Amino acid sequence: MFKLYILLLLVSFSFAKEFEAVYSADVAFLGNVGDAKIKYIDDGQKYEIELSTNPIEIVNTFSKNREESFKSNGVIKDGILIPESLTRYIKSDEQDTQTIFRFDYENEKIIKHTIGKKLVNFKFFDMKHFTYSNEEKWKNIDKVEELEYFSSNDVLTLYFNSVKLLQEKDGLETIYAAGASKSGKIKLSLVRGSELKKIRAKMDKDVESVVAVNVTKKIFSDSNGKLYIGFDKEGFINEALLNNVILFGDIKGKKVKS
Repeated sequence: MFKLYILLLLVSFSFAKEFEAVYSADVAFLGNVGDAKIKYIDDGQKYEIELSTNPIEIVNTFSKNREESFKSNGVIKDGILIPESLTRYIKSDEQDTQTIFRFDYENEKIIKHTIGKKLVNFKFFDMKHFTYSNEEKWKNIDKVEELEYFSSNDVLTLYFNSVKLLQEKDGLETIYAAGASKSGKIKLSLVRGSELKKIRAKMDKDVESVVAVNVTKKIFSDSNGKLYIGFDKEGFINEALLNNVILFGDIKGKKVKS
């Protein structure tokens, strides 16, 4: 089951000291499959973002009761969120882990520390039946590693900072974000022309501009894997669309409460 949180990590930030919203995800033939709650707080100098997902029971069945949450802490400089740490929690039938990404700007590196446990498959020789057998056991994890890239964005701050960044880079930019994927690379672009008209037709009437995020996972029925983010006239994220997902069709995420 592909990770639904990639759709739900779309947050409409304001310049208020505190912002809270709920986003709902809908699959073409299944209807609502879950929602995500986002909370943003800042004191003018430091910020904190929290995201938690809440999938429905049928999604839990496919994802082995997977729950994920994120927390980003950092500072604000010239209207840009600069993360100091990102914490990701994952709990499912197969793992219970906490991963902390720490940003070292002086040495330009990001340290990833994962602790917890995972269910792994051990192969052993069964003397009684004289054959090889498999057995699942919980394995404790305590791993520290340096990421192969450095970035001043994480998977949460990216969607706030990307709007300003795209305006400065003529609508196209490749960004690295801790916690986004193994490579950390994310390609963003402003949608224009006939593509913009086509995508806007599938979104709410309040959407005026759209940003596309290239998605590398092989979950699409064609080669153009993109996550489309729709902005309203005030520049806030209103909804998002994963188009032509294999077996599921279109998957939408939309703000339902703020």
